[in-house]
Amino acid sequence: DYKKLALLQNDRYIELHAQYGSHYKVRLPKFGRDMIYDRSSAELYTAASGRDIYRLNLSTGQFQESFRSSAKEGNNCIDQHPDHLLVAAGGDNGIVECFDVRDTKSVGQLNIKKQVGANAVTSIRFDRSETMKVAVGTDSGVVLMYDIRSSTPLLVKDHQYELPIRDIKFQGDYCVSTDNRICKIWNKDDGKPYVNLESEHSINHVTLVPNSGLMFLAEQKDKVEIYYIPGLGVAPFWCSFLDNLTEELEQDDQSVIYDDYKFITRQELESFGMNKLIGTPYLRAYMHGFFMDARLYRKVFDMANPYGYKEYVQERIKKKREEQQASRITHKKKAPKVNKFFTERYLQDLKDDDRFGAMMNKDEFEIDPNSEEFKRNNRQANENGEEPLETFEDYVEEPKVTPKKKTLPPRPASNTKLQKSVSLNRREKRLKSSLASRVKTQPKINARRVSKGTSRNLEFSFVPESQKKNTQSRRN
Repeated sequence: DYKKLALLQNDRYIELHAQYGSHYKVRLPKFGRDMIYDRSSAELYTAASGRDIYRLNLSTGQFQESFRSSAKEGNNCIDQHPDHLLVAAGGDNGIVECFDVRDTKSVGQLNIKKQVGANAVTSIRFDRSETMKVAVGTDSGVVLMYDIRSSTPLLVKDHQYELPIRDIKFQGDYCVSTDNRICKIWNKDDGKPYVNLESEHSINHVTLVPNSGLMFLAEQKDKVEIYYIPGLGVAPFWCSFLDNLTEELEQDDQSVIYDDYKFITRQELESFGMNKLIGTPYLRAYMHGFFMDARLYRKVFDMANPYGYKEYVQERIKKKREEQQASRITHKKKAPKVNKFFTERYLQDLKDDDRFGAMMNKDEFEIDPNSEEFKRNNRQANENGEEPLETFEDYVEEPKVTPKKKTLPPRPASNTKLQKSVSLNRREKRLKSSLASRVKTQPKINARRVSKGTSRNLEFSFVPESQKKNTQSRRN
Protein backbone atom coordinates (compact mmCIF):
# COMPACT_ATOMS: atom_id res chain seq x y z
CA ASP A 1 0.00 0.00 0.00
CA TYR A 2 1.47 3.33 -1.02
CA LYS A 3 -0.04 4.92 2.09
CA LYS A 4 2.52 3.11 4.28
CA LEU A 5 6.24 3.79 3.95
CA ALA A 6 9.38 2.44 5.63
CA LEU A 7 12.41 4.75 5.42
CA LEU A 8 15.97 3.61 6.22
CA GLN A 9 17.88 6.55 7.69
CA ASN A 10 21.58 7.10 8.27
CA ASP A 11 21.14 7.51 12.03
CA ARG A 12 20.40 3.78 12.60
CA TYR A 13 16.62 4.32 12.57
CA ILE A 14 13.83 2.84 10.46
CA GLU A 15 11.01 5.38 10.34
CA LEU A 16 7.50 4.13 9.53
CA HIS A 17 5.02 6.54 7.89
CA ALA A 18 1.26 6.31 7.52
CA GLN A 19 -1.13 8.53 5.57
CA TYR A 20 -1.26 11.06 8.39
CA GLY A 21 2.55 11.26 8.74
CA SER A 22 5.26 9.68 10.88
CA HIS A 23 3.94 6.66 12.82
CA TYR A 24 6.85 5.01 14.61
CA LYS A 25 10.67 4.76 14.77
CA VAL A 26 12.70 1.60 15.28
CA ARG A 27 16.41 1.70 16.16
CA LEU A 28 18.80 -0.82 14.59
CA PRO A 29 21.79 -2.26 16.44
CA LYS A 30 24.12 -1.17 13.59
CA PHE A 31 24.03 1.21 10.64
CA GLY A 32 21.82 -0.05 7.85
CA ARG A 33 22.91 -0.06 4.17
CA ASP A 34 20.02 -1.61 2.22
CA MET A 35 16.49 -2.78 2.92
CA ILE A 36 13.75 -4.86 1.21
CA TYR A 37 10.20 -5.93 2.09
CA ASP A 38 9.00 -9.55 2.09
CA ARG A 39 5.29 -9.62 1.19
CA SER A 40 4.87 -13.29 2.16
CA SER A 41 5.80 -12.74 5.81
CA ALA A 42 5.37 -8.94 6.19
CA GLU A 43 8.99 -8.57 7.27
CA LEU A 44 11.69 -5.97 6.60
CA TYR A 45 15.15 -7.38 5.78
CA THR A 46 17.96 -4.87 6.47
CA ALA A 47 21.60 -5.35 5.40
CA ALA A 48 23.82 -3.57 7.93
CA SER A 49 27.48 -2.96 8.65
CA GLY A 50 27.95 -6.24 10.54
CA ARG A 51 27.43 -9.89 9.75
CA ASP A 52 23.78 -9.88 10.68
CA ILE A 53 20.89 -9.22 8.30
CA TYR A 54 18.11 -7.92 10.55
CA ARG A 55 14.51 -9.07 10.23
CA LEU A 56 11.72 -6.83 11.55
CA ASN A 57 8.24 -8.36 11.58
CA LEU A 58 5.71 -5.57 10.98
CA SER A 59 2.67 -7.63 12.05
CA THR A 60 4.04 -8.33 15.55
CA GLY A 61 6.38 -5.33 15.81
CA GLN A 62 9.32 -7.50 16.89
CA PHE A 63 12.78 -8.43 15.55
CA GLN A 64 13.12 -12.02 14.39
CA GLU A 65 16.32 -14.06 14.42
CA SER A 66 18.80 -12.50 11.98
CA PHE A 67 20.46 -14.08 8.95
CA ARG A 68 24.17 -14.76 9.63
CA SER A 69 26.54 -14.04 6.72
CA SER A 70 30.29 -14.50 6.30
CA ALA A 71 30.98 -10.80 5.58
CA LYS A 72 32.65 -9.45 8.74
CA GLU A 73 32.69 -5.83 7.59
CA GLY A 74 29.06 -5.89 6.50
CA ASN A 75 26.65 -6.43 3.61
CA ASN A 76 26.06 -3.72 1.03
CA CYS A 77 23.00 -4.97 -0.90
CA ILE A 78 20.12 -7.40 -0.62
CA ASP A 79 17.31 -8.68 -2.86
CA GLN A 80 14.62 -11.37 -2.93
CA HIS A 81 12.85 -13.15 -5.76
CA PRO A 82 9.04 -13.15 -5.32
CA ASP A 83 8.58 -16.70 -6.70
CA HIS A 84 11.02 -18.96 -4.85
CA LEU A 85 11.57 -16.40 -1.99
CA LEU A 86 15.34 -16.84 -2.07
CA VAL A 87 17.21 -13.92 -0.43
CA ALA A 88 20.62 -12.90 -1.86
CA ALA A 89 23.05 -10.52 -0.16
CA GLY A 90 26.41 -9.14 -1.31
CA GLY A 91 29.11 -8.16 1.15
CA ASP A 92 32.40 -6.31 1.41
CA ASN A 93 34.30 -9.59 1.10
CA GLY A 94 33.27 -10.00 -2.58
CA ILE A 95 30.96 -12.97 -1.89
CA VAL A 96 27.25 -13.35 -2.69
CA GLU A 97 25.30 -15.47 -0.18
CA CYS A 98 21.78 -16.84 -0.54
CA PHE A 99 19.34 -17.53 2.34
CA ASP A 100 16.10 -19.44 2.70
CA VAL A 101 13.52 -17.58 4.77
CA ARG A 102 12.91 -20.78 6.72
CA ASP A 103 16.52 -20.96 7.95
CA THR A 104 19.04 -18.41 9.23
CA LYS A 105 22.09 -20.05 7.66
CA SER A 106 23.17 -19.47 4.07
CA VAL A 107 22.22 -22.13 1.55
CA GLY A 108 24.80 -21.17 -1.08
CA GLN A 109 27.74 -18.87 -1.86
CA LEU A 110 29.20 -17.32 -5.01
CA ASN A 111 32.75 -15.97 -4.89
CA ILE A 112 32.86 -12.95 -7.23
CA LYS A 113 36.29 -11.88 -6.00
CA LYS A 114 38.03 -14.90 -7.49
CA GLN A 115 36.32 -14.56 -10.89
CA VAL A 116 36.60 -10.82 -11.55
CA GLY A 117 38.98 -9.64 -8.86
CA ALA A 118 36.41 -7.37 -7.22
CA ASN A 119 36.91 -6.37 -3.63
CA ALA A 120 33.21 -5.93 -2.82
CA VAL A 121 29.74 -6.52 -4.19
CA THR A 122 27.83 -3.22 -4.37
CA SER A 123 24.49 -4.23 -5.97
CA ILE A 124 22.42 -7.31 -6.71
CA ARG A 125 19.09 -7.85 -8.50
CA PHE A 126 16.91 -10.85 -9.45
CA ASP A 127 15.18 -10.86 -12.82
CA ARG A 128 11.46 -11.02 -12.06
CA SER A 129 10.59 -12.33 -15.52
CA GLU A 130 13.00 -15.30 -15.17
CA THR A 131 13.22 -17.39 -12.03
CA MET A 132 16.88 -18.39 -12.13
CA LYS A 133 18.68 -15.27 -13.39
CA VAL A 134 20.44 -12.79 -11.13
CA ALA A 135 22.72 -9.79 -11.88
CA VAL A 136 25.61 -8.78 -9.61
CA GLY A 137 27.44 -5.42 -9.67
CA THR A 138 30.92 -4.90 -8.25
CA ASP A 139 32.92 -1.95 -6.98
CA SER A 140 35.12 -2.05 -10.13
CA GLY A 141 32.24 -1.15 -12.49
CA VAL A 142 31.51 -4.68 -13.78
CA VAL A 143 28.06 -6.31 -14.04
CA LEU A 144 27.89 -10.14 -14.11
CA MET A 145 24.82 -12.12 -15.17
CA TYR A 146 24.43 -15.53 -13.44
CA ASP A 147 22.18 -18.51 -13.37
CA ILE A 148 21.80 -19.41 -9.69
CA ARG A 149 22.42 -23.07 -10.57
CA SER A 150 25.91 -22.33 -11.94
CA SER A 151 28.97 -20.45 -10.68
CA THR A 152 30.04 -19.43 -14.26
CA PRO A 153 28.71 -16.06 -15.40
CA LEU A 154 26.48 -16.01 -18.46
CA LEU A 155 27.49 -12.47 -19.41
CA VAL A 156 29.99 -9.86 -18.25
CA LYS A 157 29.30 -6.17 -18.88
CA ASP A 158 31.95 -3.56 -18.08
CA HIS A 159 31.03 0.13 -17.62
CA GLN A 160 34.62 1.19 -18.40
CA TYR A 161 34.61 3.88 -15.68
CA GLU A 162 35.86 1.72 -12.77
CA LEU A 163 33.16 3.19 -10.52
CA PRO A 164 30.98 1.11 -8.18
CA ILE A 165 27.69 -0.08 -9.62
CA ARG A 166 25.01 1.70 -7.62
CA ASP A 167 21.85 0.03 -8.90
CA ILE A 168 20.60 -2.70 -11.28
CA LYS A 169 17.09 -3.01 -12.70
CA PHE A 170 15.37 -5.26 -15.25
CA GLN A 171 12.75 -4.06 -17.73
CA GLY A 172 11.55 -6.47 -20.39
CA ASP A 173 14.49 -7.64 -22.48
CA TYR A 174 16.83 -4.99 -21.11
CA CYS A 175 19.00 -4.53 -18.05
CA VAL A 176 19.53 -1.06 -16.56
CA SER A 177 22.80 -0.69 -14.67
CA THR A 178 23.92 2.56 -13.07
CA ASP A 179 27.08 3.97 -11.58
CA ASN A 180 27.81 7.49 -10.36
CA ARG A 181 28.43 8.80 -13.88
CA ILE A 182 26.28 6.92 -16.38
CA CYS A 183 23.11 4.86 -16.67
CA LYS A 184 23.47 2.09 -19.27
CA ILE A 185 20.57 0.21 -20.84
CA TRP A 186 21.62 -2.97 -22.63
CA ASN A 187 20.22 -6.28 -23.77
CA LYS A 188 20.33 -8.85 -20.99
CA ASP A 189 20.89 -11.79 -23.38
CA ASP A 190 23.79 -10.60 -25.58
CA GLY A 191 24.92 -7.39 -23.84
CA LYS A 192 24.37 -5.09 -26.86
CA PRO A 193 23.97 -1.47 -25.74
CA TYR A 194 20.60 0.18 -26.33
CA VAL A 195 20.98 3.67 -24.87
CA ASN A 196 23.22 5.49 -22.39
CA LEU A 197 22.18 8.35 -20.12
CA GLU A 198 25.01 10.51 -18.84
CA SER A 199 24.70 13.17 -16.17
CA GLU A 200 26.84 16.04 -14.93
CA HIS A 201 25.89 15.20 -11.34
CA SER A 202 26.43 12.01 -9.39
CA ILE A 203 23.64 9.45 -9.88
CA ASN A 204 22.40 7.91 -6.64
CA HIS A 205 19.40 5.78 -7.62
CA VAL A 206 17.18 4.76 -10.55
CA THR A 207 13.48 3.94 -10.40
CA LEU A 208 11.53 2.37 -13.29
CA VAL A 209 7.75 2.30 -13.59
CA PRO A 210 6.85 -1.41 -14.07
CA ASN A 211 6.07 -2.43 -17.66
CA SER A 212 6.72 1.09 -18.86
CA GLY A 213 9.42 3.21 -20.46
CA LEU A 214 9.18 5.94 -17.81
CA MET A 215 12.14 6.20 -15.47
CA PHE A 216 13.39 8.55 -12.76
CA LEU A 217 17.01 9.35 -11.92
CA ALA A 218 17.80 10.60 -8.42
CA GLU A 219 20.99 12.66 -8.68
CA GLN A 220 23.09 14.79 -6.38
CA LYS A 221 20.91 17.88 -6.99
CA ASP A 222 17.51 19.26 -6.08
CA LYS A 223 15.54 18.10 -9.13
CA VAL A 224 14.83 14.51 -10.18
CA GLU A 225 15.55 13.75 -13.83
CA ILE A 226 12.63 12.17 -15.73
CA TYR A 227 13.11 10.15 -18.93
CA TYR A 228 10.68 8.37 -21.21
CA ILE A 229 12.11 5.67 -23.53
CA PRO A 230 9.40 4.10 -25.74
CA GLY A 231 11.66 1.12 -26.50
CA LEU A 232 11.36 -0.05 -22.90
CA GLY A 233 7.56 0.07 -22.83
CA VAL A 234 4.46 2.20 -23.25
CA ALA A 235 3.63 5.17 -21.09
CA PRO A 236 1.66 4.57 -17.87
CA PHE A 237 -2.09 5.13 -17.96
CA TRP A 238 -1.82 8.22 -15.73
CA CYS A 239 0.44 9.98 -18.28
CA SER A 240 -0.66 8.44 -21.58
CA PHE A 241 -0.11 11.77 -23.37
CA LEU A 242 3.61 10.87 -23.58
CA ASP A 243 2.84 8.39 -26.37
CA ASN A 244 1.20 11.11 -28.46
CA LEU A 245 4.23 13.36 -28.01
CA THR A 246 6.69 10.67 -29.04
CA GLU A 247 4.63 9.78 -32.12
CA GLU A 248 4.87 13.37 -33.32
CA LEU A 249 8.62 13.58 -32.64
CA GLU A 250 9.42 10.13 -33.94
CA GLN A 251 11.72 10.10 -36.94
CA ASP A 252 11.59 7.42 -39.59
CA ASP A 253 14.89 5.57 -39.94
CA GLN A 254 14.23 4.72 -43.60
CA SER A 255 16.13 6.93 -46.00
CA VAL A 256 14.04 9.11 -48.30
CA ILE A 257 14.10 7.98 -51.93
CA TYR A 258 15.04 11.49 -53.08
CA ASP A 259 18.04 11.96 -50.78
CA ASP A 260 20.62 11.32 -53.53
CA TYR A 261 18.69 13.12 -56.28
CA LYS A 262 18.85 16.62 -57.70
CA PHE A 263 15.71 18.52 -58.71
CA ILE A 264 15.87 19.99 -62.22
CA THR A 265 13.25 22.00 -64.11
CA ARG A 266 12.15 21.38 -67.69
CA GLN A 267 13.92 24.56 -68.88
CA GLU A 268 17.23 23.40 -67.40
CA LEU A 269 16.70 20.00 -68.98
CA GLU A 270 16.24 21.60 -72.39
CA SER A 271 19.33 23.79 -71.91
CA PHE A 272 21.38 20.65 -71.29
CA GLY A 273 19.84 18.94 -74.34
CA MET A 274 18.50 15.96 -72.41
CA ASN A 275 14.86 15.99 -73.50
CA LYS A 276 15.23 12.41 -74.68
CA LEU A 277 15.63 11.25 -71.07
CA ILE A 278 12.01 12.16 -70.25
CA GLY A 279 10.12 8.95 -69.58
CA THR A 280 13.26 6.94 -68.82
CA PRO A 281 14.32 5.64 -65.38
CA TYR A 282 16.96 8.40 -65.24
CA LEU A 283 14.27 11.03 -64.53
CA ARG A 284 11.44 10.95 -62.00
CA ALA A 285 8.63 13.40 -62.58
CA TYR A 286 7.90 15.62 -59.61
CA MET A 287 5.73 18.78 -59.58
CA HIS A 288 6.99 21.17 -62.30
CA GLY A 289 10.23 19.30 -62.98
CA PHE A 290 12.13 16.08 -62.52
CA PHE A 291 14.44 14.37 -60.07
CA MET A 292 17.79 13.27 -61.50
CA ASP A 293 20.55 11.26 -59.92
CA ALA A 294 23.01 13.67 -58.30
CA ARG A 295 26.04 11.96 -59.88
CA LEU A 296 24.52 12.14 -63.36
CA TYR A 297 23.60 15.79 -62.87
CA ARG A 298 27.16 16.57 -61.81
CA LYS A 299 28.59 14.98 -64.95
CA VAL A 300 26.14 16.74 -67.26
CA PHE A 301 26.71 20.08 -65.57
CA ASP A 302 30.50 19.77 -65.90
CA MET A 303 30.17 18.94 -69.59
CA ALA A 304 27.84 21.88 -70.24
CA ASN A 305 29.98 24.31 -68.26
CA PRO A 306 33.62 23.21 -68.55
CA TYR A 307 34.91 26.46 -67.02
CA GLY A 308 32.60 26.31 -64.04
CA TYR A 309 35.35 25.12 -61.72
CA LYS A 310 37.64 27.96 -62.74
CA GLU A 311 34.86 30.48 -62.12
CA TYR A 312 34.22 28.89 -58.75
CA VAL A 313 37.91 29.18 -57.85
CA GLN A 314 38.00 32.82 -58.97
CA GLU A 315 34.94 33.65 -56.89
CA ARG A 316 36.51 32.00 -53.87
CA ILE A 317 39.75 33.97 -54.36
CA LYS A 318 37.78 37.18 -54.77
CA LYS A 319 35.87 36.56 -51.54
CA LYS A 320 39.12 35.80 -49.71
CA ARG A 321 40.66 39.02 -50.91
CA GLU A 322 37.61 41.02 -49.90
CA GLU A 323 37.72 39.48 -46.44
CA GLN A 324 41.42 40.27 -46.09
CA GLN A 325 40.93 43.84 -47.31
CA ALA A 326 38.03 44.34 -44.93
CA SER A 327 40.27 43.38 -42.02
CA ARG A 328 42.95 45.90 -42.98
CA ILE A 329 43.12 49.40 -41.59
CA THR A 330 42.37 51.75 -44.49
CA HIS A 331 42.89 55.50 -44.56
CA LYS A 332 39.60 57.19 -45.35
CA LYS A 333 40.05 60.19 -47.62
CA LYS A 334 37.74 63.13 -47.25
CA ALA A 335 35.37 63.81 -50.11
CA PRO A 336 35.83 67.12 -52.00
CA LYS A 337 33.66 70.05 -51.04
CA VAL A 338 32.72 71.00 -54.61
CA ASN A 339 31.68 68.78 -57.55
CA LYS A 340 31.58 65.68 -55.37
CA PHE A 341 29.26 63.95 -57.83
CA PHE A 342 31.56 64.59 -60.83
CA THR A 343 34.73 63.78 -58.91
CA GLU A 344 33.59 60.22 -58.23
CA ARG A 345 32.94 59.65 -61.98
CA TYR A 346 35.30 61.76 -64.07
CA LEU A 347 37.76 63.74 -61.98
CA GLN A 348 39.56 60.88 -60.22
CA ASP A 349 42.79 61.53 -62.16
CA LEU A 350 42.77 65.25 -61.30
CA LYS A 351 42.83 64.83 -57.53
CA ASP A 352 46.60 64.96 -57.24
CA ASP A 353 47.05 67.75 -59.83
CA ASP A 354 47.49 71.16 -58.16
CA ARG A 355 46.36 73.03 -61.27
CA PHE A 356 42.81 71.69 -60.91
CA GLY A 357 42.59 71.79 -57.15
CA ALA A 358 40.24 74.78 -57.24
CA MET A 359 37.63 72.72 -59.10
CA MET A 360 37.11 70.69 -55.95
CA ASN A 361 37.39 73.41 -53.34
CA LYS A 362 35.95 76.70 -54.63
CA ASP A 363 32.26 77.25 -55.09
CA GLU A 364 32.81 79.28 -58.29
CA PHE A 365 33.66 76.11 -60.22
CA GLU A 366 30.64 74.10 -59.12
CA ILE A 367 28.79 72.39 -61.99
CA ASP A 368 25.03 72.01 -61.89
CA PRO A 369 23.81 69.38 -64.42
CA ASN A 370 20.24 70.65 -64.08
CA SER A 371 21.09 74.20 -65.10
CA GLU A 372 20.07 75.64 -68.52
CA GLU A 373 23.65 76.48 -69.46
CA PHE A 374 24.81 72.90 -68.90
CA LYS A 375 21.89 71.50 -70.90
CA ARG A 376 22.53 73.97 -73.74
CA ASN A 377 26.23 73.01 -73.98
CA ASN A 378 25.33 69.36 -73.93
CA ARG A 379 22.82 69.90 -76.76
CA GLN A 380 25.39 71.80 -78.89
CA ALA A 381 27.92 69.02 -78.48
CA ASN A 382 25.33 66.54 -79.73
CA GLU A 383 24.55 68.71 -82.82
CA ASN A 384 28.27 69.06 -83.71
CA GLY A 385 28.68 65.27 -83.74
CA GLU A 386 30.66 65.18 -80.56
CA GLU A 387 30.01 62.64 -77.86
CA PRO A 388 27.50 64.28 -75.51
CA LEU A 389 27.70 63.94 -71.76
CA GLU A 390 25.47 61.32 -70.20
CA THR A 391 22.29 62.22 -68.40
CA PHE A 392 22.59 62.67 -64.67
CA GLU A 393 19.28 61.35 -63.40
CA ASP A 394 20.76 60.21 -60.10
CA TYR A 395 22.29 63.59 -59.35
CA VAL A 396 20.96 65.10 -56.15
CA GLU A 397 21.97 68.60 -55.31
CA GLU A 398 23.29 68.76 -51.79
CA PRO A 399 21.81 71.57 -49.75
CA LYS A 400 24.28 74.31 -48.97
CA VAL A 401 24.75 75.05 -45.34
CA THR A 402 24.90 78.79 -44.82
CA PRO A 403 26.71 79.87 -41.69
CA LYS A 404 24.61 81.76 -39.23
CA LYS A 405 25.44 85.41 -38.87
CA LYS A 406 26.50 86.43 -35.46
CA THR A 407 24.29 89.12 -34.07
CA LEU A 408 26.26 91.73 -32.17
CA PRO A 409 24.71 93.55 -29.26
CA PRO A 410 23.44 97.11 -30.02
CA ARG A 411 26.01 99.83 -29.50
CA PRO A 412 25.31 103.18 -27.87
CA ALA A 413 23.82 105.90 -30.19
CA SER A 414 26.46 108.55 -29.40
CA ASN A 415 29.26 106.65 -31.12
CA THR A 416 27.32 105.57 -34.23
CA LYS A 417 28.35 108.60 -36.34
CA LEU A 418 32.00 108.24 -35.41
CA GLN A 419 31.94 104.53 -36.22
CA LYS A 420 30.28 105.17 -39.59
CA SER A 421 32.95 107.72 -40.59
CA VAL A 422 35.71 105.36 -39.54
CA SER A 423 34.19 102.52 -41.57
CA LEU A 424 33.81 104.83 -44.63
CA ASN A 425 37.45 105.87 -44.42
CA ARG A 426 38.49 102.24 -44.26
CA ARG A 427 36.44 101.39 -47.33
CA GLU A 428 37.90 104.32 -49.32
CA LYS A 429 41.42 103.22 -48.45
CA ARG A 430 40.69 99.66 -49.53
CA LEU A 431 39.17 100.90 -52.81
CA LYS A 432 42.13 103.13 -53.57
CA SER A 433 44.62 100.40 -52.83
CA SER A 434 42.79 97.98 -55.13
CA LEU A 435 42.54 100.50 -57.93
CA ALA A 436 46.19 101.45 -57.59
CA SER A 437 47.18 97.81 -57.87
CA ARG A 438 45.17 97.45 -61.04
CA VAL A 439 46.84 100.55 -62.55
CA LYS A 440 50.29 99.06 -61.91
CA THR A 441 49.40 95.72 -63.43
CA GLN A 442 47.63 97.22 -66.46
CA PRO A 443 49.96 97.72 -69.50
CA LYS A 444 50.28 101.38 -70.68
CA ILE A 445 48.89 102.26 -74.12
CA ASN A 446 50.87 104.73 -76.18
CA ALA A 447 48.28 107.21 -77.52
CA ARG A 448 50.67 108.77 -80.05
CA ARG A 449 51.14 105.51 -81.97
CA VAL A 450 47.40 105.07 -82.37
CA SER A 451 45.98 107.05 -85.27
CA LYS A 452 42.93 109.18 -84.75
CA GLY A 453 41.15 107.85 -87.83
CA THR A 454 41.33 104.21 -86.77
CA SER A 455 38.79 102.47 -84.54
CA ARG A 456 41.49 101.76 -81.97
CA ASN A 457 41.74 105.31 -80.65
CA LEU A 458 39.91 104.26 -77.49
CA GLU A 459 41.85 104.56 -74.28
CA PHE A 460 41.08 102.37 -71.26
CA SER A 461 42.11 103.33 -67.80
CA PHE A 462 41.32 102.30 -64.25
CA VAL A 463 42.27 105.64 -62.77
CA PRO A 464 39.69 107.12 -60.39
CA GLU A 465 37.31 109.75 -61.78
CA SER A 466 38.93 112.75 -60.07
CA GLN A 467 42.41 111.98 -61.38
CA LYS A 468 41.03 111.30 -64.86
CA LYS A 469 39.59 114.84 -65.14
CA ASN A 470 42.95 116.40 -64.17
CA THR A 471 44.83 114.45 -66.83
CA GLN A 472 42.35 115.50 -69.51
CA SER A 473 42.63 119.21 -68.60
CA ARG A 474 46.41 119.03 -68.84
CA ARG A 475 46.28 117.54 -72.29
CA ASN A 476 43.91 120.20 -73.52
